[in-house]
Amino acid sequence: TIALRSGASLRATRPVLVLLAVVLVFASTSLELARHVVAWTDDPTARAGAVSIWWGLFAIALLAWGFLARSPAVRWSGLGLLGVATGKALIYDLADVDPAWRVASFLALGLLLLGVGAGYLRRVGRDRDEPPPSAGRAPSA
Repeated sequence: TIALRSGASLRATRPVLVLLAVVLVFASTSLELARHVVAWTDDPTARAGAVSIWWGLFAIALLAWGFLARSPAVRWSGLGLLGVATGKALIYDLADVDPAWRVASFLALGLLLLGVGAGYLRRVGRDRDEPPPSAGRAPSA
């Protein structure tokens, strides 16, 4: 406990603890959602689709958090999770779906990815134009 009381040790362990908390929230909510969807319907496609949608929403939340915190690692995690969710939806979730629904899903996912990409590029460009939050302030003693 003495090591955790020092400021340097606490600053070093904070990112690890935050990462573990985010992974725990992601995993537990994904499993809980899958459990609840099974209670609502017997369709395995609905359960897989609901989990993919949740992963996409979680990824967008990570992107927003990464921009607010100005953390490229969090933004890249969000983009990676969005890629995994999209891949899962395209390869696994839509494997047994009617072709008309598959086409509609491909179009919707494509539009979503274009929107996320355009928003990401616009926001990254705006962040490059703005000075960091500490710029322009006198260093504190």
